Amino acid sequence: MWLKDGRPLNINGVDIRMMPGVGTIVLIMEQTVELHEGVYQCFASNVFGTAVSNRTILERAGLSASVT
Repeated sequence: MWLKDGRPLNINGVDIRMMPGVGTIVLIMEQTVELHEGVYQCFASNVFGTAVSNRTILERAGLSASVT
């Protein structure tokens, strides 16, 4: 299960997909990046327990214009 900002992430959306057979998600950036900004974390469980990924922060990068 993937969480975004501590809440379950809907990976069946138009702009977020899970790669088959692995826990990787793909964010389609045709939409505005602000929709995807946040803290992501994956929890994978089976009969032996739960593995937790590191938290990953997705932020929009940009250059600020400066006049010289």
